[in-house]
Parts: sequence; structure tokens; C-alpha cells
Amino acid sequence: MVIKSKEANSSVVEKNKKGKGVTKMKGKLSNKTKKSNLKGIAQMGKNFREKAVVYYTITNEGLKDSYIRHNKELLAFNYAKEHNLEIVKTWKGVITTWSKCERKHFSQMLNYVKNHPEIEHIILDYWDIRRTDIEKFKIKYFISDCGKTFHFIDTNNMHNKQYSPADNFFWAMEYILIKNISNDIYEKKILSMEQKAADGIYPGQKLPIGYIKNKETKTIDVDNKTAPIIHSLFKNILEKKNLTRDDLKKMAIQLELRPKKLYSILSNPFYYGYFSWKWHLYPGRYIPLVSKEDWLRVNKKIKKLK
Repeated sequence: MVIKSKEANSSVVEKNKKGKGVTKMKGKLSNKTKKSNLKGIAQMGKNFREKAVVYYTITNEGLKDSYIRHNKELLAFNYAKEHNLEIVKTWKGVITTWSKCERKHFSQMLNYVKNHPEIEHIILDYWDIRRTDIEKFKIKYFISDCGKTFHFIDTNNMHNKQYSPADNFFWAMEYILIKNISNDIYEKKILSMEQKAADGIYPGQKLPIGYIKNKETKTIDVDNKTAPIIHSLFKNILEKKNLTRDDLKKMAIQLELRPKKLYSILSNPFYYGYFSWKWHLYPGRYIPLVSKEDWLRVNKKIKKLK
């Protein structure tokens, strides 16, 4: 009997280490089998997703507004879904009036990525991330030295090692433009704060002990809980004929304050109706807790102890 070459190639017997025969079929695959294999490979590609982290910024007002906060998160998660990325961690930076952004979260995010080499993608909010030179150089370092890819959700751009010199040039130009716009906005905010101060409206965020913000009228009210502490503090110092440092230390201990904090309270002109803003004193639209004469007398006594 003669065996044809095609029939001989259709089955090949191989022996494994134990000596048992294993038959492998090397015949042609059917169209159905090919299609099922291709679907399996495609499914494996879909299931495999590279890891990414998210960092976005939000203002104080936006932090209170759940819609704005969730909208930022939704943009990032939708972007990750479109680009088949798996988000493993999210950071949120808060922009305040006094600092352009709370940068500690940005640094925490970069440190996390550096300590986790499997994370290759960083999804960012474009507008706020390019407003400082420090962040710009950090991003460049992570792209060139660490091989990370940065994605900017609101411009739908990404930057990595594969980008050409022309792309890097346009990126640098975009950075300069955004920074100039940001500086203009910041300067306008400062001017508006100075105008508020000139009108007697305290533009600061934190109030000294003895005062509280009225959210309804947006004015400064006397805090009935802590104002008596300030009254008694000034009164006790005025009644002391021979004030010593030990007396001030005892007062600080009673109020559970550090001596330096006590000095800053007593020397604050806010209590006689004036507040300091950008090295200038402005008369405020609120009720003073002590008279200017008593404040001057107390500070005269304190200066003698220094």
C-alpha cells in the first residue's frame, strides 16, 4: 500500500519526555476555525488595557459643586475608555485665590507613577497643568527619562518620546500662550482684591479668632463664642502693672496656644478695625473688638518684653 504525501503530512507523531505519543494535526484550518481564532485574538486585545492615572484641577467653587467635580472625572474616564486605558488611581488639585494650584497632589501623583513602572500613561487637565515652569520640566523629565505618555483630556492631545521636534515646538508655543493667559487672569484677580481692600472689604480667606464669615450677607460678623476670649486677653494685659514673659506664657497655656501665636494675635491690627493687605493698612467694614488706644497700649507693653 502506498501512502500519499498529503496524507502523510496530515498527521505527525511526536514523543514527549515521558515517551508517550502525541498527535498534532497540521492540515488546513476551516474558515470557521480561522474566524473564531481571529475573534479570540481581538478579544484578548480588548481585555488587555495599559494602566493609567488621572490628575485634574478644580476651583474652590467647583469643589463645592458636585456637577463640576463629576464632570471633570467623567471627561477623564471617557477619555481612558476611548483609548483603552485602565485608570488605577485619581488625584484632584484644588486651585485657590492665593495659589494657582495645590501642587502637592501633582507631586504625589508623579511619585506614585515613578514607583510603579507598570503605569505608562498620565491623563491630565491641560489648562492648569502648564501654568508653571516647574511642572513643565517635570513633565519633560517623565517623558524623556521615564518613557511616560501624557494625555491632555480637554485638547485630546498626547505627548511621548515618539513626538517629532515640530510637535515639541508647537507644544512649547502652547505652553507660553497658556502661561500668558493665566498670568493675565492672576493679575486681574490681584487688582480686584486690591480694589476690595480699598473699599474696606477684607479679601483674605482666613479670619482671626473672634470673627466669623456671614455666608448670607458675605460680611464679617463678631463670633460670640471666641470674641470674649480676645476681650479678656487684652483686658488682663492692660490690668497688669508689671507684665512679664511668664505672664504671657501662662496666658498662652490657658488658651492652649503657642507663645508666638499669642504674640501674633495681640499685634494684629484687625482687632481695632484695620486689616493688613499687601503691606498696606486698610480700614475694615466690621466691628472692632478693642479700641485703637487699648491696642497701642498692649503692644507697647509687649515690645518692652522683646
